[in-house]
Amino acid sequence: MKKITAKRLLAFVLALVMVIGMCPVMTFSASAEEQTSTVKIGAEVLLESEYWQEYLSGKNVALFTNQVCVDAQMNHLADKLAASENINLVCLFGGEHGLRGAAQAGAAVPHCIDATTGLINWSLYSGGTIDTEALGIAALDEGMENPSSPNRPTRAMFTGNNGKWYEPIDVILFDLQEIGSKTWTYLYNLADLMAACVEAKKYYGQEVELIVLDRPSPIGSDVVEGTMHASNNQTGFARFPIPSRYGLTMGEVALMYQGEGWSYFWQKTYPGGPENLYGSTTSLSSKTYKGLWPWENEVKEGDSDDIIAIKEKLTTNFANKLSLAECPVTVIPCEGYTRDMYWDETGLEFILPSPNMPTAEACLVYTGTVWFEGQPINEGRGTTQPFTTVTAPYITDADALAERLNGFGLDGVIFRPAHATTLSTNQLLSGTDYVGTLAHGVQIHVTDKRAFSPIEMQVYLMLTLQAMYGWDNVTAAEKKDGNHFFTHYQLDYRAGSDWCSADLAAFPKGASDEQIVAEAARMLALMDEQTADYKVLREKYLLDEYNTPADKELVNTLEPQVVLGAETYLASATGKKVALVTNQSGVTTDLKHIADVYAAAENVELVSLISTGYGLRGEFQTAENGTYTDAKTGLTVYRVNEGAIPADALAGVDEVLFDVQDTGSRYNGVVTLLAEVIKAAQVPVVILDRPNPIGATAVEGPVDTTYGVSTRHGMTAGELGLYLAKKLGAENVSVAKMEGYKRDMLWADTGLQFIQTDRKIGAAEALLTYASLGWLEGIESVSYGWGTTKTYEFFGAPYMKDDMVDFADALNELELHGVRFRLAAMTPWNNKTELASIRYPAEACYGVQMHILDEDAYCAVDTILGILYTMKEFFPDEFSFSEAFNAITGSNLIADGMDNDRSLPELLDSFSEDLKTFKALREEVLLYGNEPEVPMTRVEKLVSEMSLRDKVTQMMMVDFRKWGATVDSSTDFTEMNDEVRKIIEDYNFGSIILFANNIKETEQSYNLTMAMQEAATKDGGLALIICADQEGGSVYRLGSGTALPGNMALGATYAANGTKYAYEAGKIIGSELDAVGINGNLAPVVDVNNNPNNPVIGLRSYGDDATMVGELASASIAGMAEYNVIGTAKHFPGHGDTATDSHYGLPMVDKSLDELMEVELAPYVVAIDQGIEMIMTAHILYPQLESDKIVSNKTGEAESLPATMSDDILTGLLKEQMGFEGIIVTDAMNMAGIADKWDQVQSVVIAVNAGVDLFCMPCRLYCQADLANLDAIINGVIAAVESGEIPMERIDDAVTRILTVKENRGILDYKAEEHTLEKANAVVGSDENRAMERELAAAAVTVVKNDGTLPLNITKDSKVLMLCPYNNERAQMLMAWNRAAEAGLIPEGAEVDYYRFSNATINDELKAKLDWADTYIIITEVSSTARMNYKHWLSAGPNNFCDYAAANGKKAVIASCDKPYDVQMYPNANAILAAYGCKGSSVDPTEAIIGGATGSAAAYGPNIIAAVEVALGTFGAQGKLPVNIPVYDAASNSYTEELVYERGYGLTYDAKEPPKAEVIAEGWSGYTTWVLTSDGTITFTSSGETLENGESNLKNYWKVNGVLTLPWSDYAEMITKVVINEGIHDIGQMAFYELPNLTEVVLPETAVEIRNYAFKNCSKLTTINLEVVEFIREGAFYGCSALENIELAEGTVVEDWAFSKTPYASLNP
Repeated sequence: MKKITAKRLLAFVLALVMVIGMCPVMTFSASAEEQTSTVKIGAEVLLESEYWQEYLSGKNVALFTNQVCVDAQMNHLADKLAASENINLVCLFGGEHGLRGAAQAGAAVPHCIDATTGLINWSLYSGGTIDTEALGIAALDEGMENPSSPNRPTRAMFTGNNGKWYEPIDVILFDLQEIGSKTWTYLYNLADLMAACVEAKKYYGQEVELIVLDRPSPIGSDVVEGTMHASNNQTGFARFPIPSRYGLTMGEVALMYQGEGWSYFWQKTYPGGPENLYGSTTSLSSKTYKGLWPWENEVKEGDSDDIIAIKEKLTTNFANKLSLAECPVTVIPCEGYTRDMYWDETGLEFILPSPNMPTAEACLVYTGTVWFEGQPINEGRGTTQPFTTVTAPYITDADALAERLNGFGLDGVIFRPAHATTLSTNQLLSGTDYVGTLAHGVQIHVTDKRAFSPIEMQVYLMLTLQAMYGWDNVTAAEKKDGNHFFTHYQLDYRAGSDWCSADLAAFPKGASDEQIVAEAARMLALMDEQTADYKVLREKYLLDEYNTPADKELVNTLEPQVVLGAETYLASATGKKVALVTNQSGVTTDLKHIADVYAAAENVELVSLISTGYGLRGEFQTAENGTYTDAKTGLTVYRVNEGAIPADALAGVDEVLFDVQDTGSRYNGVVTLLAEVIKAAQVPVVILDRPNPIGATAVEGPVDTTYGVSTRHGMTAGELGLYLAKKLGAENVSVAKMEGYKRDMLWADTGLQFIQTDRKIGAAEALLTYASLGWLEGIESVSYGWGTTKTYEFFGAPYMKDDMVDFADALNELELHGVRFRLAAMTPWNNKTELASIRYPAEACYGVQMHILDEDAYCAVDTILGILYTMKEFFPDEFSFSEAFNAITGSNLIADGMDNDRSLPELLDSFSEDLKTFKALREEVLLYGNEPEVPMTRVEKLVSEMSLRDKVTQMMMVDFRKWGATVDSSTDFTEMNDEVRKIIEDYNFGSIILFANNIKETEQSYNLTMAMQEAATKDGGLALIICADQEGGSVYRLGSGTALPGNMALGATYAANGTKYAYEAGKIIGSELDAVGINGNLAPVVDVNNNPNNPVIGLRSYGDDATMVGELASASIAGMAEYNVIGTAKHFPGHGDTATDSHYGLPMVDKSLDELMEVELAPYVVAIDQGIEMIMTAHILYPQLESDKIVSNKTGEAESLPATMSDDILTGLLKEQMGFEGIIVTDAMNMAGIADKWDQVQSVVIAVNAGVDLFCMPCRLYCQADLANLDAIINGVIAAVESGEIPMERIDDAVTRILTVKENRGILDYKAEEHTLEKANAVVGSDENRAMERELAAAAVTVVKNDGTLPLNITKDSKVLMLCPYNNERAQMLMAWNRAAEAGLIPEGAEVDYYRFSNATINDELKAKLDWADTYIIITEVSSTARMNYKHWLSAGPNNFCDYAAANGKKAVIASCDKPYDVQMYPNANAILAAYGCKGSSVDPTEAIIGGATGSAAAYGPNIIAAVEVALGTFGAQGKLPVNIPVYDAASNSYTEELVYERGYGLTYDAKEPPKAEVIAEGWSGYTTWVLTSDGTITFTSSGETLENGESNLKNYWKVNGVLTLPWSDYAEMITKVVINEGIHDIGQMAFYELPNLTEVVLPETAVEIRNYAFKNCSKLTTINLEVVEFIREGAFYGCSALENIELAEGTVVEDWAFSKTPYASLNP
């Protein structure tokens, strides 16, 4: 054999670079020395450490490792140690797969002489006995054991046969890669080795030190999850009590083995003795040892006799066990590793630790899918994607399986339908064989490695398979056919616990998703519980070096960086009929097949499908031409493996779409298919572009003779299509470009999930190596890796074995750009069929694996030419080109040139001109640069596609408060009609505002908003921002909602509760608006009420402190945002310091910017900082901020500009200086502050230029005729844009702001089905919301005066008179009284009356009531100084009543229920409190109103109720004044500078405790005690004695001589409530027979049975929780005619007449 010199090869490659310049670099930059990694493994630390070199010097060293143990230059540690002058390496040990990884899983690995080092390589995995003759070594000494297939070193191996082979071993180095999962043989190789070291010292006196060279865990070592291993499930690959994912490195595992002193399970004689020669461990039978481990044999206090007997058996049977605590272990840690790291963060090359573990991601998924080993399902073995693909022939609907799994929303994973043919026998259920059978299932794509739980995934996957494809009753014979899914006992060995397989087997076929979720949650919770002790144990062995720094930013799975052409096309599609050319690679970024996406899309009509030969979804086993019907879309699919596109496939289409993932290499790419599509299409062809997975910068290799495309073409599919169009003279080709893509991206840079385009290529990285090694398909004498999981990465052959070392050295000495070659050996699958077409099946192939260390420097053709010339020189007899080679390379130049011994320069020159021609044409079609194009956002696209008119109408917020034929005949608009529907359909309104006129009842409101959105979104229109002024308190619109006490009331809660209640109020508003379909709220008011005379803000403000206002407003907005409701801060720049209402005039605030920043603007600063999305302007003049005037078309005068129309205020101040990026919306443009001075068109045009984005009510819309005004405004704005008066950029900015908020709040993605009437009815005005309303209203009530009267002491003789100025307040006062009674604060006998006063006079009727009462509670409503003077009845009346009370020995309590400034006005009041709101109720005051709801759907004001409840002591007093109270001067009828009360003032007291109920009677009933209290409650408690069923019983009773006597019969009239406490099992017969006033029964969780006639004729009984009960016996509720809301658990047994004469008689059998 002739060997080529390195210099000669180097000359070849230099010529390659210099002649053609194909590589991206010109220097040999890929020498491995320049490659760096983040982490240094323990082996490298050892090799580089002077300490360790010196430590090992003079010692006899052995190495236990396999193929993973390489340095950064891909040199094997065995070779490095053997070459070391300081270290005496005497022998090698290998486990499963062998030292160099040549053996498949489970295959025997014989003892041998390592070809590279010449050392003995001992096999510890089915190595057989030592054949000294075959190995060429001395015979075994007499007495030296020679066991068959030892699993740990024998005495002969450790001693070197007493020095005959080599000197006895002093140190053994251990370097195997664990993968983070307990079912991994190498973990137990470590334990075996530790046991051997203990044994060596104990039985033949040899000291062997173990040094573990640590490695990173590929899946991180900071997560613990899964099942704990039980002793009876120990196997050779799982033997200790650790969980599935144990969270340790191999070094830490060694420390744990040693620290815990876990021992080995040898039973007879000594380990390695004559009766147990190094064989398998002895089973720990669960029946024999009850799950105890051998070291758990110590008898402890409290052990039962059974356990003691078992422990004694353990002690006897395992007397000679070996404790790993006795093994001397040293760990050399990694450097630079922290336990949060996954493999992709280490910078290390991943070397497959097993032939079926090709990637680090497979390690992560394996932790779950390993459970499938030994089951009737294939976990991907026999394919290039083991453990990430799960298939079986009986899975008939892969799409349904994937869809169901994805429906569970598991974190960090997407399941994609997959189809695969396994080509090798694998670890299936014994007797099951899927080899060569097409199977279906799912591929598991990890989208977030840190969120992904392989155990959670596996539990859901197995439960779902059981539900969909399981067998309820499966016989032993049927188990063998593999036609159904079921759990086999092999699962116990992988999970390590019997309960998993048992529970999965018991899970019912046909189970629902809800059942799957519930069972998965139970199983996962049990796993968490069972791993708790291990997690504590694990902490002891964590190496400090690996602790993650607290400030480290964790690296996660890269999210998609690219928007695919399929997605950009669909976003702008216009409804054309299309044919789609695609295959399994045609998926969106979230892995939905585009055929399904396009079939469901409304803006494209998919009429035809064309696939590659393996089918649309890769569902065929062989590539062929033909047709079939796609099950999901129902469309015909035309399979095209070769030849022209069938004409029928393109008939009747407007466009042909092409979306097939290219490989970046010509031969295995889309060139031919794409060319055929272009040639066949008579209509436009649009290529939906995808990334070039191997980068689109490098151009290399010969060009093909058909289309002139080079080997590595450096184009995306879209660019390739444009290139082919030029070659073919076609002008109908265009590209739907990607967004975010740049040319130099490799697949890993895109963040996209990899989909196989070729069954041979298992990972995206292999596409890069394919560009080189794909040519080896044309060299028949060599395996190019097919039949292994490293196709196109490994290559070799059996004949290379003897020369593989020199061959690898020669390749590496070439210093080819970016690559290194690692000695490797692999055994292709044992499949000799034509279907598989595997070279050297089941034969060990020796050669190299090519590792690309620098993708940018790598030159594919450079590399393969170097390989080919080297192979030809090394193996001339075997080297030859097949006929396929020319097809692969595209021409005969390479094969002919090498066959004719042409020089490399000559060879390169032969295709250089063609390559230059290709490059020149390629340059003309390139679409992308090396910097990613900034993609148009969705909003930018929408704006760019809108007409000017649509943009202008998008800026309109219109109202349809009323509607009719004319304005005068218009009525409240509450129901959609054809006229309004047509208006909304035709105008692209951005928003609609609703008023109380529109939204009166829940169902009506819901129907109205749904109809509005339906009209707006018709024909692809944009959904609306539907708004209302739902401020709460004095301004609320939703008639059936929760009114809330208002902002000033919330301000009163601030001192004691901070922003808590403002946030809760925001949540209530947000939840109720969202429920009825309103997504915007023109609230909260953030005006600072620093003018007590303000006629319009007042209670609508949180108070007069700017900081408080800002914080409370932001909290309220945050609460609304919880429900995606847009909050609006108003009225900018501030309406608090005005004395004019801008609804009726034009106020002025004459303050400087500095003054405004101190107060008015301060809340806006807070809100903007918190991300407020909408701010409403004020129609107020600010002369110091805006001095410009404009001549009004309406008045003819130069008018000052209010804030709404001021560029300086809206753009200069708000947008630019304050940085507001949201929507500026006006207050109503038809308010007098604007409408009195300006016509409608001019005001809007000026305001647009000022910076307004959205116009609230630009004109009235009450009838069809009003549209003329709206059209005039729209046309006026359009004309101003067209004339240049309004810049187009200003319009685009406004619309962009509107659409951005819509996008952020999900409005652009509006789906009607996400809103339901059921939800609306459940949320609006709910008990929960109204309970919170009650709580926060009471928290606001502020007591400013109290002489000890409050809280009122109501006795049975009390007479209380409620006085209020308006009828609608009476119900509120009585509600508060009823609530106090419900709370037990109003004793029987106390009386209450009410009176509505309408003047200040005490007439005879009122005098009689005043004289009757001993206490008055008086509501005041004084909203302005005009009412403060005692000349006004609203203040004079209450003052007179207080005077009368003082004069007649009565108590008077004032509740100020408007602005709180009148709390100073009533000197004779005994107590004064402020409630900050006077909204009444439409409820009739005679109605019984108690509890959290009114009994009606209408909203009601809570403030008056709260004031009275605080006065009565139902709630304590805790509110504090949110405003200063200035002294009122009656003479001038104005406020002075002096303060009566300062902000923050308020008296407090606690709520009253209701009197405790007295015990009326007590006694026994069966095994229970009972107590009857004065509140009518009878309570039963278990006595503690138990019956046989384990529960206590309440006694049965019978009539005796027709008379029933119960222990509580004497109190039958008094009993209103029965409470049964926990522990009571059943309710005795007739126990509560005919209790006439019983209304409620509370049952415990333990209640199982209600016996015969237990509650018969309890006619007032309404409430009982029967969901817990299993048996309801005969007549149990007979005659309970008032029962409500009865629900029974599934399976409850109901006997005859149980519900007769009740509303639930239908429940009777």
